[in-house]
Amino acid sequence: MTVSTPDPLTARQRYALARQQQVLDWIGAYVRTNGRPPSYRDIASGLAMGSHSVAQHHLKSLRRLGKIRWKKGIPRSLQLAHPDGTWHPTPPQQ
Repeated sequence: MTVSTPDPLTARQRYALARQQQVLDWIGAYVRTNGRPPSYRDIASGLAMGSHSVAQHHLKSLRRLGKIRWKKGIPRSLQLAHPDGTWHPTPPQQ
């Protein structure tokens, strides 16, 4: 019996994962510097994205993965997931 291994990630998937990590790292740095979560426009500008809709796309992907959450209709309500299962606007301590 042969055990099949999962297909390796494509270049596009590796890029997407790396970019999502950049977004998470940037959000954490922004919160530490400014004391509040960033807006979509802050994220787009800070990460040299073409528009805030690109930032929204990345944030929606991160939300689907359970890395972040926010309250719909409430500006700057972004929260990051912590390894202990809690949610905070600040990144977990390393």
